Amino acid sequence: GGSPAYYAEMRAKYGLDRPLGEQFIRYARAVLTADFGHSFMYQAPVKGLTVGFAAQNLGTPIKLKREAFELPLLLRLGAGYRAFDDKLLLSLESDLPTDNALVFAMGLEYAVAGKFFPRLGYRFNSIFNPWSAGLGMHVDPWGFDLSVVPFGELGLTYRGSVYWRFGKPGA
Repeated sequence: GGSPAYYAEMRAKYGLDRPLGEQFIRYARAVLTADFGHSFMYQAPVKGLTVGFAAQNLGTPIKLKREAFELPLLLRLGAGYRAFDDKLLLSLESDLPTDNALVFAMGLEYAVAGKFFPRLGYRFNSIFNPWSAGLGMHVDPWGFDLSVVPFGELGLTYRGSVYWRFGKPGA
């Protein structure tokens, strides 16, 4: 243990003597990043075509102890095309990270009974995860996604998510 003076000094050194709201804002400014993107739906001249753009990792440098580093900016451009009465989705994507080489990807998804969505994907020029496979399920208003992706020497990784959709689509 230490003396009360030692603990007071440590609290002041790390800002723990400040109000909780101020502590949170200081912490958020040190680690907060943002992603920005927008999808554009085109009905004509090509029905079923969607294109989008995203910029990821916008924000302040991340601080670890006394060092800070910038997150690598990632620019993405993608397109999706729905065919066969919206049952088949074909996608193309290009990633331009500031810290690595340009990557191209393609994928497909097929809707089974409008509730199950098996998926396959392939990334060209990717150093870690050339392929991926997954399954999604959607039961309005919620759903979940599961996928398996190789990650270099670490082997296969498994990812999952659950979501809840608020409001009506297109609202």
